[in-house]
Amino acid sequence: MSGHRLVLASLVMVGQWLTCLASNQYGTDNSLLNVRAEYHVESDFLRIREFFSGKEYTAGSLILRTSAERKGLYFHLPLRAARISFLKGKTIKLEVIDSTDPQSRTFHFVIPKELKGQKKVLLGLTGKDWNETEMNLVAWRITMLGSQKENLLVNQSSLWAHQK
Repeated sequence: MSGHRLVLASLVMVGQWLTCLASNQYGTDNSLLNVRAEYHVESDFLRIREFFSGKEYTAGSLILRTSAERKGLYFHLPLRAARISFLKGKTIKLEVIDSTDPQSRTFHFVIPKELKGQKKVLLGLTGKDWNETEMNLVAWRITMLGSQKENLLVNQSSLWAHQK
């Protein structure tokens, strides 16, 4: 590689590194890029603390469910604490398409106004909303809604954007 190209390649790499560093610390939080959907059974949420206190121990997670049951499909949102704090009292809209019906279903989750150091958010489709023996996840879209129902942050699976 010639000296000119080496300098240009180095500048591009430094620029990419600075962009990553800036987006991780300031402003442009694309933290919903790594949403993970995973099925959990009830025992995944049981901890010894619950046996003594009678309350579910969440280990720093904000767990929002469609029913009181714990077994179901959960969407893990890797939000930083600053973003979760910003979303206090706002709504998360989750739309899913499963293998039993080509029409999407919509669920709304309200982030509580009182948060105590939660570092991640789990949205759970539980109880009758997710039957693991019959349903497979096909596509999803997650929208953070502002107080005026405006879209603050949207992310979706690649199949959601697929033209019908």
